Amino acid sequence: ETAPGAVPVSAAQASGLNDWVSARTAPGDQEATGAGLGPLIEHHPRFPRRANVGFMAIRDRQHIDLRVFERGTGETLACGTGACAAVVYGRLRGLLDERVEVRLPGGSLVVSWYGPDDRSGRDGV
Repeated sequence: ETAPGAVPVSAAQASGLNDWVSARTAPGDQEATGAGLGPLIEHHPRFPRRANVGFMAIRDRQHIDLRVFERGTGETLACGTGACAAVVYGRLRGLLDERVEVRLPGGSLVVSWYGPDDRSGRDGV
């Protein structure tokens, strides 16, 4: 395991398939958790090309807060791919509804994912 509750998720981007790690945190713990664990998970031996890391706090089934640490960059203000990965992670565990507002430091967006046969989609809020 890379971290308690952390789950690797692969996300296709224009630049190729990237490794994502989505982890659930308690509301208010994201900053401390992310600052400490983000770089450790990014450089974990399980990810030889390094990984992007997202820390999600679930406010309710339709709203999450998300902090994203991108490999080689650190924390980012917004990340659509990370938002989609976090919603898929939450949906697969039965924690989130099909349509979720994702709040990031740089703004909010809505991600919809209806299940394994569907592609995730996102819209700005």
